Amino acid sequence: MQNTSPSPAPGSMGKQAVALEISGDKAAFYRCSFLGYHDTLYDRYGRHYFKDFRIRGTIDFIFGDGQSYYEA
Repeated sequence: MQNTSPSPAPGSMGKQAVALEISGDKAAFYRCSFLGYHDTLYDRYGRHYFKDFRIRGTIDFIFGDGQSYYEA
């Protein structure tokens, strides 16, 4: 999954756009890619499992209150 929105101008507030937001419990992701610029993966809440994945971003690329396990 890729967020193709343009990068925000320096100093911008509230202009980021997440590539993926996950809310819920017991979600699993296998062999996925998450690409974005700012705030790429919003792991809002719940328990999640990520295996053989790639994530790319520059600022806060994984954030939220989820309890997730990441296995490369």
